[in-house]
Amino acid sequence: MVPAARCPGTCSPPPAEPATSSWCRSPAADVVAQSALEDGDRAYLVSLLPPALAMTRPDFVAGWVWNIRGNPRVRLRMPAGWCDGLAREITDRAELDDARDAICETVNVFDYGECAVHLRGLPTRAKIKDLHRYWFDTGRPLVIELRDAPR
Repeated sequence: MVPAARCPGTCSPPPAEPATSSWCRSPAADVVAQSALEDGDRAYLVSLLPPALAMTRPDFVAGWVWNIRGNPRVRLRMPAGWCDGLAREITDRAELDDARDAICETVNVFDYGECAVHLRGLPTRAKIKDLHRYWFDTGRPLVIELRDAPR
């Protein structure tokens, strides 16, 4: 999570926060509601691959990921305000392991509702972790290197 020095007086925020990035060929901001997990001066997120697409187009890339490839400057809304950063896909094995631990081993109160929507039965901590592992393994993990304190 974000250190107290960067976000004074904040508690565990909802994970789904809008992020903005510019289109590859347009300066207009693209607002994407995306769940990001803050970890120090980084935020991790995963571009999900819907199961139907995984079967027919396993190399599918979401439009907002294409935008990040074209222009990695993004803004992420955190509880204390907006924070600028540089986003990129994760390719380094050690960094993938760090992102996997941060995303898959963290469970917060909002994840229980997420689990109830996506899986049958009562949400449990184990089910949530399994769901996050599935998304991480089948999706496209990204990191946002946060550049400044939220405004």
